[in-house]
Amino acid sequence: MKRFAFLLGPELLWLLFFLLSCWLASRNTPPTLAGNTFLERACIIGAVVAVALTFTVFFVPGVHRGWLLGRLIIAVMIGVNACLFKLIDGIDYGSSRNSGLLGIWVYGILAGGVAFVPGIITTLVLLSRGMAPPK
Repeated sequence: MKRFAFLLGPELLWLLFFLLSCWLASRNTPPTLAGNTFLERACIIGAVVAVALTFTVFFVPGVHRGWLLGRLIIAVMIGVNACLFKLIDGIDYGSSRNSGLLGIWVYGILAGGVAFVPGIITTLVLLSRGMAPPK
């Protein structure tokens, strides 16, 4: 079991989030106004929820916490971008409104940062005080 504990990290969680993003984007075929609106909201709300849920990997028993925070930071940076671009790829207005879709990416990154910055600060404070989650 210890061999596979390395796999129970933020990368696996973001792979699941990416698969969910692929599924949501594929549901908007052919693109509809309601589907486009849903995907826009999923970009913003999904970024906050996914980043916040990423910090739950500290509570998985048996996971080596030596590099976990570094892995978490890298996984969040890559995962948020991959999920946002996949969701944005599913949006199509069929007009010049498509040129503003990268604005949704900016909103998604900012929304993810709303959960990421407090999560990092809280994690660093807890780890520095020796209040690490149970092993």
